[in-house]
Amino acid sequence: WDHIRSKSISYGYGISLTPLSLINSFAILINGGYKIEPKIINNTNDKRKKIIKNETSDRINLLLKKIVEDGTGKKAKVSGINVGGKTGTAKKSKNKSGYHDDKIVTSFIGAFPIEKPDYLLFILFDEPNKELEKEFTGGNTAAPVFSKIVNQIAPILETKFNSTKK
Repeated sequence: WDHIRSKSISYGYGISLTPLSLINSFAILINGGYKIEPKIINNTNDKRKKIIKNETSDRINLLLKKIVEDGTGKKAKVSGINVGGKTGTAKKSKNKSGYHDDKIVTSFIGAFPIEKPDYLLFILFDEPNKELEKEFTGGNTAAPVFSKIVNQIAPILETKFNSTKK
């Protein structure tokens, strides 16, 4: 990495990641540190490999909960369910010639119940509709959609998180 890349990578520019890679990495951070191979069909042959300590994962979950409670992810709150997550906002790349001033990508990745996550949801907007929102950030575009989806699907999911409701 050159001088400029080493600085810009520290805040998320200059690298790219597929949504599946992001979800897989995020899952390791929140699930107690286990790497789980993504699959389309659920089966009982889960191969889990310990990557990080439980204590580290617990601390990350606490930070993610605080992002939703007090930070940029406030609009991701779900009544009765403790969620945690991370917002994202970035200018779109011009294919190795810098970044667009008027084109962005916003996102929110979150999990619930955050004390012992069973579910993970990733919302991504490629150039969100500027007519619908004045401030284009992951917290204003993707986080509210996360909240709406979780509110809609929570009643039909297994109710493992009932004990974590406030």
